[in-house]
Amino acid sequence: MSRKNRVKEREDDAYDETERTLDVDDAHRDKIYGIPSSARQIYTVYMTQMKLYSKEHVFIKILIPLLIIPIAYFIVMNPNLCGYAMFEEGRSVNELCASLLMFLPIVSMFLAASTCGHMFPDEFRDRTAYLTMPLPVSRGIFFMGKFLCGFSMCVMMMAGAYALAILAASTDSGVMYVHGIVESFAIMVAACFFFCALSCMISVGLQKGSTLKLWLLMFFGLPFLGFIAIYFLNGVDVPNLIQYVGYMPCFAPDMALSSLGNNLTLEHLGDNLVLSAWGTLGKLLPYPGIRLGSDAFLMISICVVVGILCLHRGYLVLKRRDM
Repeated sequence: MSRKNRVKEREDDAYDETERTLDVDDAHRDKIYGIPSSARQIYTVYMTQMKLYSKEHVFIKILIPLLIIPIAYFIVMNPNLCGYAMFEEGRSVNELCASLLMFLPIVSMFLAASTCGHMFPDEFRDRTAYLTMPLPVSRGIFFMGKFLCGFSMCVMMMAGAYALAILAASTDSGVMYVHGIVESFAIMVAACFFFCALSCMISVGLQKGSTLKLWLLMFFGLPFLGFIAIYFLNGVDVPNLIQYVGYMPCFAPDMALSSLGNNLTLEHLGDNLVLSAWGTLGKLLPYPGIRLGSDAFLMISICVVVGILCLHRGYLVLKRRDM
């Protein structure tokens, strides 16, 4: 190609300002770009984790325990199927809900362990902690965004369980005490906050997530600490403090059911069936008269404070960990 043709080609490829049709605003010229706010970054981490949950079909796993409630109601309300009437006539909606939600202490701990117990170990193992983010974020924002995602999943499951239980119980009884239901749900949300925070704190230091280990810790390990505390308080001759063992956060789901009313008796199901952490402690304790806490505000406050301490500890571990 001759020199004249090459010059002609460069002239044809030159940018012509007169052909520009976008104005300054549309072309984003003279616009200053800044780092998104912390709330916006937490929301981004939150939505990213939600997308990961959708790929892992976590939402379908949550629906399975919810479907148990109407199925269980249909079975126990039909004497022809179970051979006897497990619900007494004239019971309030609150009491029927407590019976339908009798497995909620187990489910709440298991759900918190399964949602929050794998998030961080999976990121550490695959080295994808920052690859999933569109922009770099701090470790604190990364930690809080993932925790809030797992916590919201647990709350949605609890809300669905309460809604289904209320709808099912309302078909048999019209007496409902709203205050008791609201109080029970608030305690359950506080319990989920503690379980999720504890799961995040422990999982941050693990190389591999384990739902079963976390569930065993919450269901058996923490009540065993209450068992040791009662023996210690009894040994130092301060029996007045023993009553506060019933306010351990692991017993919050039991208080939530207690706020609804009398739970379903287990005479037909067997004395060896343990449904909750408080039942586990009751099997271990020889002391009569040990009572579950009854102050809902105190239980909620303890769950929130201990949960915040767990989150702080988990964040400190995350700061020092190689990602």
